[in-house]
Amino acid sequence: MFGGPNDGGNQIDRFFELSLDMLCIAGFDGFYRRLNRSWEKVLGWTREELMSRPFLEFVHPEDRKGTKEAAEKHLDGRNVMMFENRYMCKDGTYRWISWTAYSIVEESLIYAIARDVTGSKVTEEALRASELKYRKLLEVATEGILVVDRSAAITYANERFLNMLDREAGEVIGQPLTSFIDHQDVPLLLSHLERRMKGEEEQYDIRFVRRDGRRILTMLSAAPIFDEQRHYSGSMSLVTDVTEKRGMERALMEEKERLNVTLRSIGDGVIVTDNDGRILLLNGVAEELTGWSQKDAMSRPLEEVFNIINEVTGERCENPVEKVLRLGRVVGLANHTVLISRDGSRRLLGDSGSPIRDEDGSIIGVVLVFRDVTGEQRMEAEMIKMQRLESIGVLAGGIAHDFNNYLMAIEGNIALARMKLDPGNTATLERLVDAEKASVKARSLTKQLLIFSKGGEPIKKVVDLEGLLLDSLKITLAGSNVQYRLDIEPELWRIEADEGQLGQAFNNIIINAREAMANGGLLEVEARNVRCEQDETRSYPRGEHVGIWFRDHGSGIPIGIVDKIFDPYYSTKPSGRGLGLAIVHSIVKHHDGLITVSAEEGKGTLFEILLPATYSDRKSKHEESRGMTGGHGQLLWMDDEEMIREVGGQLLSFLGYRTEFARDGHEAMAKYRSSMASGEPFGLVILDLTIPGNMGGEETMRHLLEMDPDIRAIVCSGYSNDPVMARYYDYGFRGVLSKPFSLDDLSEIVGKLIRKGR
Repeated sequence: MFGGPNDGGNQIDRFFELSLDMLCIAGFDGFYRRLNRSWEKVLGWTREELMSRPFLEFVHPEDRKGTKEAAEKHLDGRNVMMFENRYMCKDGTYRWISWTAYSIVEESLIYAIARDVTGSKVTEEALRASELKYRKLLEVATEGILVVDRSAAITYANERFLNMLDREAGEVIGQPLTSFIDHQDVPLLLSHLERRMKGEEEQYDIRFVRRDGRRILTMLSAAPIFDEQRHYSGSMSLVTDVTEKRGMERALMEEKERLNVTLRSIGDGVIVTDNDGRILLLNGVAEELTGWSQKDAMSRPLEEVFNIINEVTGERCENPVEKVLRLGRVVGLANHTVLISRDGSRRLLGDSGSPIRDEDGSIIGVVLVFRDVTGEQRMEAEMIKMQRLESIGVLAGGIAHDFNNYLMAIEGNIALARMKLDPGNTATLERLVDAEKASVKARSLTKQLLIFSKGGEPIKKVVDLEGLLLDSLKITLAGSNVQYRLDIEPELWRIEADEGQLGQAFNNIIINAREAMANGGLLEVEARNVRCEQDETRSYPRGEHVGIWFRDHGSGIPIGIVDKIFDPYYSTKPSGRGLGLAIVHSIVKHHDGLITVSAEEGKGTLFEILLPATYSDRKSKHEESRGMTGGHGQLLWMDDEEMIREVGGQLLSFLGYRTEFARDGHEAMAKYRSSMASGEPFGLVILDLTIPGNMGGEETMRHLLEMDPDIRAIVCSGYSNDPVMARYYDYGFRGVLSKPFSLDDLSEIVGKLIRKGR
């Protein structure tokens, strides 16, 4: 093809002629010396025509100066010339030519390769024009536009975005996007950028930081950018300032929620209709009364959902919406209006319908507000029931007071009989012990009566919690098929409590567990020290407490009724009275404690009690010596019951004390005044709190304190509800005795106080 090895000139000529590029040789004088045939194909001129005129004549007038300057710079032959210009075709059009040229000074010639790049130039110009057009669109866009590269550095930001941040382009371009994001939102941004790399488009809210530090909430509509090889190269986002919009949305949602809360909290049913009587809204009470849900009732005619008849005639009542629209004012439902719910049940209704007006005063709908007045009749019955219960409560308190006096006499006489009994008479001793035990059990009945009547003000002292729990478990679970496990923290803190009341609370919880595990099971009981800090997530009271947990594995409690189990008279058992757990709640509350319950139907129940820990050094009954201590001295005992005075005198006499008695406050004051006058005042006074028809212990104590500010006195009563019993020291007393009390109780408190007295 190229000839023999000695045919070099022909080979070069052939290459020159056959090249698809436009090859040429030009002289420094501005004329072509040689051109290949590609020139003719591209420009339409013959080679002779092109070589007959200076080549600059074919260059576009606007490009001649640049072409000449480019040529002159390279006449020394040291550099390759590369430039572009427009060349005139024979038909008068111009084509873009790209030049690569090299000059040889010694020959005064320029060797060049030219290529027609008109097509790419047109494409480039179109792209440039398109880019300019879209850039102008981006700049005038009302939303912020942001472009970042694959490393999340900002490569473009339009004017709107810069204005949002109060920044200049130079401050933003090239900077990491995270530099302008609220630091709390940076993790959110990074997670979204990761999804962008996977090709996901999404919309989300994020906060930018302005120059002045103010945060603006924006919504980013982001899409990924991929290169020609489908490699992720960045993302573009439409940035919308939604600070005000979100604020309005939040305000609207809050207003809507307030409306919903209001509608939900209203105890009356509410139905809203349009002017055609079609339902737009029902609140929860209306759903309950009509039997229709909001979803089912929407757009239905009112009379289909709100089916009302006259209770007396049974005829359908006038549609209240039609009546409101006809009269244009508030109207009331007729008397004896009965609502027939979806399930056929009937309720007596009351209340009214009212027009809804727009800003111009035009009626745009009707709102019905109604209530079930059937309950009012039931409430009247409940009021009678409550009055009856209150009367029973008063009666229970009186019974407890009198019963405790009788128990006092019984227990006192049993104690005296035991002391006088021949030690060898074991049969009689056993009978007396049994009688004493029965009397102790009877005490719990009176305590329940007192709690039932007025709540029972606790008379607190340090108690042996472990012993109390153990006694309750043994006694209450005796004879049942329920086992127990008791776990006590070794260094358990002390608590102050009314031992009888707290024991009653434990008993009631254990009974509840026993009944829940009718087929047997395990009751787990534990007591732990609990220190509650102020930032505790649970609603524990702050400070140090003793926690007691009762966990059974019985039938549990349905979720819907867990919150009701402490309500008085609420019971799920056919034979239940609904008082057991209500009494527990009352006792814990009176001990400044907290009780909670968690349960799941079929999986058991957990009761948790928190009681304040105490630093008192007073010992519990179980820790104290129960031995009787005798003594000497003179006492004054005021009580209106002769049997109490009689047995009390014998008990004190057995202990070695001399006792005088008074039937009421006046007699007690007279005897105390006489003892002071004699120079031998009583060393201790025991005052019964309640003297029917006469001066009781509280008033008597006030007068005695006026006589003798240093008087030593004990308040005594079988009715422990009175605050004087719980806070006796506030009334000047030095101690308290709750009837019935044992000989040990009497021995202990008298011995402790009379030794310090006179």
